[in-house]
Amino acid sequence: MCKSLYVVRDAKAEFYGDPILLDNDAMARRLFFDAARDPNSPLSKHPEDYALYLVGTYDARTAVISSLDTPVHLGNASEAVHA
Repeated sequence: MCKSLYVVRDAKAEFYGDPILLDNDAMARRLFFDAARDPNSPLSKHPEDYALYLVGTYDARTAVISSLDTPVHLGNASEAVHA
């Protein structure tokens, strides 16, 4: 079973957070946008600073992690806050 690896980039801090494993992009976007709408989340305090990226895959059958050559941008926290 393959899962996808996602990270959140903080533009102000200029780093990517720890990766998380999820089944697909839709789940990742929902989790990210929910966090952006949560008033207790750092994402909601500075939504213009955060973006979600797909960075690779993990195969649970083989334990192989594959990274993409270039991270794929899936959305900005500000999209959730201003929607």
